[in-house]
Amino acid sequence: MNILENLDSIVYTTENNENQYSGKQIIELAKGNVQYAQILLDRVEWQGIETLIEEDLREGEIVEFNNQYIMTGGIEIEIKEV
Repeated sequence: MNILENLDSIVYTTENNENQYSGKQIIELAKGNVQYAQILLDRVEWQGIETLIEEDLREGEIVEFNNQYIMTGGIEIEIKEV
């Protein structure tokens, strides 16, 4: 499912029906990174989107810089302010 085609529609509901997410909400949780938001939607199986993001941060799959998520592919990178 293309996240950009479903911005206002519910595109994912957690297994326990506790949380529902529209495409727009997932993009917001991905801090505007549309490519990462699509990857989140493609990967999520039962849990909340926030859980996947926390795991990705912990495992170094993404880093936060200037209030945006940057995908690293698991490669350790060092970001320095200039």
